[in-house]
Amino acid sequence: MATRPACNLIQRIDLVTLNSWNELLVTQYQGEEACMQALRDYLNGGREHQRLPELAVRCFCRNRASAIAERVEQLFGSAAQPAGHPAGALHPAAAKCFQGAGVAG
Repeated sequence: MATRPACNLIQRIDLVTLNSWNELLVTQYQGEEACMQALRDYLNGGREHQRLPELAVRCFCRNRASAIAERVEQLFGSAAQPAGHPAGALHPAAAKCFQGAGVAG
């Protein structure tokens, strides 16, 4: 009996950021690498400002919305080591995901 390959349920990510001038910036990511690209930019933004931005994940779909949002929030939350992130250290699992997805940092 063959196992089904993992399915990416994320079709698009809109990363919404409010900067220090109260400007609302929206960056859209689509495709198979959307999650990894959004995660990369989220972590890089934290590195630039010496702290990670506040994270709130929302999912808009008929099925599994809360489960998907929770999983994405867990991924983003665990990708940076709490003490090591300002210096630029990534959790080893996140670094492996970047390499596997072919996403350049």
